[in-house]
Amino acid sequence: MNRYLRSAGACALAASLILGAPAASAMAADPAPEARASLTNIPVEEFGQHVPLIISAKDWPTITTGSIRLWDTGVQWRDVNKQQGKYNWAILDAAVIKANEKNATVMYVLGSTPQWAAKNTKVGIKGPGSASPPKTMDIWNTWVKTVAKRYKGQIDYYQIWNEANLQNFWTGSPQEMAQMTISAAKIIKAQDPNAKVVAASTTLRLSKDYNRFFPPYLAGLKKGKWPVQAFGVSSYPAADGGPDERIALIQTAQQTLAKAGAPNRPLMDMEVNYGLAGPGAIARPNIFTNDLQAAWASRTYIDSARLGVSNTYWYSWVPAGPLLGVTVYNGTPAATAINTTAAWLVGGSIGSCTTSGAVTTCPLTNGGKTYTLAWASGSNTATGSVAAPAAGQVCAVNNNCTPIAAGASVPVTISPVRIG
Repeated sequence: MNRYLRSAGACALAASLILGAPAASAMAADPAPEARASLTNIPVEEFGQHVPLIISAKDWPTITTGSIRLWDTGVQWRDVNKQQGKYNWAILDAAVIKANEKNATVMYVLGSTPQWAAKNTKVGIKGPGSASPPKTMDIWNTWVKTVAKRYKGQIDYYQIWNEANLQNFWTGSPQEMAQMTISAAKIIKAQDPNAKVVAASTTLRLSKDYNRFFPPYLAGLKKGKWPVQAFGVSSYPAADGGPDERIALIQTAQQTLAKAGAPNRPLMDMEVNYGLAGPGAIARPNIFTNDLQAAWASRTYIDSARLGVSNTYWYSWVPAGPLLGVTVYNGTPAATAINTTAAWLVGGSIGSCTTSGAVTTCPLTNGGKTYTLAWASGSNTATGSVAAPAAGQVCAVNNNCTPIAAGASVPVTISPVRIG
């Protein structure tokens, strides 16, 4: 990412606030990885976050954050455009400026529908009409054009909709969403050729809702000659699931894309955490010790890299609460683990991984050096060992490293270690 162009972009947008003019173009969007095999030269934007209080001077993540997804930050369509023809850009402007200043790429989600624009005003999870299709395509097209024109060069990714397979986010049909995607892509590319268009996301853990929406949505995109540059999923496993269950869900999405004949474009993970209650009556389990949280946070980004999943957005940068099981915030073990994992991965490449018994090992090259990543899975108490291939260090996700002799046995738990 070009830091100087990014900073220039922030200044241009700041000037637009003062002058009341649309932001000027400042940079091209960073290229996204195009393969679904393991990522090579892993970019810093692989490490994404949701930051609900992004405009607060004190609440930018203290860990490596290369990309930001603007969702649940008070900047949805219905927040900005509460009345037809009237816009309040203040929070969205501030959020974009902050991310640009921090050299993080920006993903903006174009939904949810304002009440005035909704075809029906049944209550959606974000308020009356929020899950409804707009009354007309002209209303949608006007909104998309207005946003893309204002933030040309400032927003890197435009995602069409959030979790559109769920009725509380989208009550329209997959075909309607496909048409909105096709139309939006044409408009965005006309306004900002360097911006990337990301398909509406789908959750993975609810198979009925997934199958009802995702395959026919992809069929609609195919008819539109695949107008998107990336696909999106939310990879939350069931409340009692962990990283291994997440892997299975992601592989399902990759298989669906392949079956649909989708082009080999990035698959992005829009939201991920663990312990979210459901599906059905599955309650959040009482298992989330500090060690487990750190282990699963690290595993999430390692698994994304080895599965070819780009731009993994953790949900979210907030203090501990009742909704989710892993807390990523200032000073938490999970935050430290993500920061350590970023130091291991960014700029590097993961090779083909192998599993023997409970232990998975992956070769990692970075900075001209070769390492081994290792962890155990199958249960939260799984253990094993691997032999150090050469003298070096064993580094844990808390960033503590100890010397190791060539051939020495390295004990392995569910928490990843880097050997080398």
